[in-house]
Amino acid sequence: MKIALDASKTAQQNAAEYYSKASKLRAKADGAKKALEDTRRLIAREEKREQYRKPEDDAATSKKKFRLKRELEWYEKYRWFYTSSGLLVVAGRDAGQNEHVFTRHAEKGDLYFHADVHGAPTTILKEGNTDKATGQDKLEAAQFAVSYSSSWKNGFGSADAYCAPVENVSRHAKAGEYVAKGGFIITGKREYYRGTALGLRIGLDEKERVAAVPAVSTRVLKNAVSILPAGTKEKGAVAKEIMARLGTENLDDLLLVIPAGKSEVERAARPVGKA
Repeated sequence: MKIALDASKTAQQNAAEYYSKASKLRAKADGAKKALEDTRRLIAREEKREQYRKPEDDAATSKKKFRLKRELEWYEKYRWFYTSSGLLVVAGRDAGQNEHVFTRHAEKGDLYFHADVHGAPTTILKEGNTDKATGQDKLEAAQFAVSYSSSWKNGFGSADAYCAPVENVSRHAKAGEYVAKGGFIITGKREYYRGTALGLRIGLDEKERVAAVPAVSTRVLKNAVSILPAGTKEKGAVAKEIMARLGTENLDDLLLVIPAGKSEVERAARPVGKA
């Protein structure tokens, strides 16, 4: 082993320099040894966790990943539900969506629903003006329309709603008239649903999606709870309470289906009907 000495320094100075270098190398070696021991402990800990991992844990992880990658249906960007007999209802979340729901998705044979108050969604019952629609389907669409109107935020227990064939509804005003964004002109006779009660049931549908249906619906939702207006709990608190009851982590989806304003949460009675 060769040792280089600095001739300009004394023997003591050369010895001190090599001692300092040796101390630094020893510290690095000790640090590397500690890091290696820490890594070994982490590996052992993970191997032990893997040994006791439950099969359902892997299933839950896989299920969560699948939900994140799930391709949404076109109507899921709006408010929506399927009636007791299986007809689709879609409604706008805001003025812009109110226009889109009508101009892009309303067709001949559909029914246009609206709460008879200022601040309510355009609600379309697909095939509502055909033999496929029952009185129950229409009542559900009417309750959906009033439940997502300003009536909920204002704490009302009921409100009027009406419907008309989409052929009698237009976005275009007559000369000299003005139609605000999200507003519509309706001609012809309207069918009214006076004093329609506000109320929703929220749960998981057959595809494990967070879904909201009118309280009068007979559709079965998993772990469903009922919500009513004029409650004491803010929207965020209601969402967290329902999330715990449903056993889901989809807080964002719950916030989308809960109306604006305060609500009260109740355990929903299991309806008799089809899922």
